[in-house]
Amino acid sequence: MVRFSVAALLACSALLSGCSKDPQVAKREYLSSGDAYVEQKKYAEAVVEYRNAIQQDAKFGTARYKLAETYMQLNQPAEAYREYVRAADLLPDDVNVQVKAARMLMVAGQFLDAQTRAEKALAVDPKNIDAQLVRAASLAGMKKLDDAVEQVESAIEAEPLRVGSHLDLGLLETIRGNKDAAEQAFKRAVEANPNSIPAKLGLANF
Repeated sequence: MVRFSVAALLACSALLSGCSKDPQVAKREYLSSGDAYVEQKKYAEAVVEYRNAIQQDAKFGTARYKLAETYMQLNQPAEAYREYVRAADLLPDDVNVQVKAARMLMVAGQFLDAQTRAEKALAVDPKNIDAQLVRAASLAGMKKLDDAVEQVESAIEAEPLRVGSHLDLGLLETIRGNKDAAEQAFKRAVEANPNSIPAKLGLANF
């Protein structure tokens, strides 16, 4: 009976100690545990740990972003979409997070929201090519083709050897019915990287 009482007391003490842990400390520990599981490619376990971190602090933007990334590894885009957007709300100055959220919004057909996220990224880093191209895509989604072309051309001027930018321009010019401009864009994609399969396919398909 005495042994049982001591064991019960120790168990209660451990439980109370866990409950009294500083949430700021606990969330970091859960985050680190999630990171370790990601390193091991144990994504389901990582999700549990990141969610535990968020339970400690619902405004923990880093945990929400990493949770979104992990959901993508698990091929759960709907869950990832929600967490990317929440992370972007909590990390307004993180360009990468804003761009990721913008891309997910694009896929969901939320073009205006995607444009807003891209512009938040550009407010922090005006030269960010990914943000420029997402903004262009969102404008194209809203049928603002002239503005989209202008944005892509700006991205090309900043980074002329990026194949994807030339391909985007070629597609936009094709949609606008500017065949000569489209052909030139696809040719410049091949010139930017003669070994690029997407560039060759883009020109061949045109």
